[in-house]
Amino acid sequence: MSPGRAGFQDGALSGGAMLGLALAALAAGVGGVAAGAASETETVDARVTAVAVPAGSRAVLARARLESPARYRQARAAGARIAATPDRRSFYVMSPPGARGGRAIVTFHGYLSTAFDGFAHFRAEAARRGYTLIAVQWRLGRTSRESYTPRQMYAQARALLRRAGVGRGEALLHGYSSAAARVYGVAALDRRGSRRFALAVGDAGGARPGLPMYGEVFGGGMGPRPLAGTRWVLFCGGRDPDPRLTGCPIMRRTRTLIRRRGGRVERFLVDPRASHGGFHENPANQRVALDVFARLTR
Repeated sequence: MSPGRAGFQDGALSGGAMLGLALAALAAGVGGVAAGAASETETVDARVTAVAVPAGSRAVLARARLESPARYRQARAAGARIAATPDRRSFYVMSPPGARGGRAIVTFHGYLSTAFDGFAHFRAEAARRGYTLIAVQWRLGRTSRESYTPRQMYAQARALLRRAGVGRGEALLHGYSSAAARVYGVAALDRRGSRRFALAVGDAGGARPGLPMYGEVFGGGMGPRPLAGTRWVLFCGGRDPDPRLTGCPIMRRTRTLIRRRGGRVERFLVDPRASHGGFHENPANQRVALDVFARLTR
């Protein structure tokens, strides 16, 4: 992805006509979208949604719109802000658009889903609790090489939380599936950095060798206790189609790894009847995690 033009700003475009022109330009730049699959493993200011993306973000946004058209329309209807990430390579979805301070949720979608899906999963409960919701599109292309690394994920999340006025220890970090396998690195970086997150949720994505930052976090590269001070909720579905990568066996091993590296697992949620997306499909699972977050941030 090339960087965005200097003339674009991370802000709102006013007026429905300008919005329509922007979206038409975005759609024109995309030739097609790969079909989704059941598993997520690796093989805006007023009533009008704000959309503001520089050139480097257009293809990413256009592809996500085509992959999740209904969820995109829902985000627009909800008045969410859709704008360029701080590095101008991707985009994020945020509600309320002009939120300042308070608690926040930062969510990273699964590999075969989009930021619009992540936003939809948390929108109702975040609104009910009065939390700012920020969903970041971390997958930039069709392959794992065209994706944010954990360091890049953390950089975007930290900058967006700072812009929103969210203080230290006032945010929840959530990663689903392939993103969950990366949030262990994000959480370790946060403990060395600004400590924005009070709780991290590893949602159906285990830590395993070969994934980004595994060696640094769990292999000793960042020292013996890089997760010291982190708090966790882990989730797995009993009917996950790939238990070695995203199901309960690897999530149990991940719980052990987190504890060995200094982290504390507040809750380990096992939904026996759930498949891969069970954390959101059963609202009770999500509420448990958010209740833990509320307790930690009182």
